Amino acid sequence: MKQCLIIIELVCGLVLVLALSRLTFVKKSIYYGWIDKNKKITLFDYVGQYDGAWIFKSIDYNELLSANPNDSLLKEYINEVRILKIISIIPVSITGMIVLGNICIL
Repeated sequence: MKQCLIIIELVCGLVLVLALSRLTFVKKSIYYGWIDKNKKITLFDYVGQYDGAWIFKSIDYNELLSANPNDSLLKEYINEVRILKIISIIPVSITGMIVLGNICIL
């Protein structure tokens, strides 16, 4: 039973890292593709410099969509951000339930 919980914790951690990495990349793509077009960044800046601030960066998606109503790539990125936010909540909640369950058992 304990090994199963450890495997679940590791899988949740992996899913969380992958979801947050992709979320950071997509938010950077939106920001530098539609908001700050003057700043040119390299591919290394997109994939190499993951700052936790990008996860919590506030972007007004409604304003972007009203300014670019026919941009299908922007709509796809915004939907991906919404999905990745939900996906990143799931492993955290599963891990929290496991930790709280283990604390209650002790």
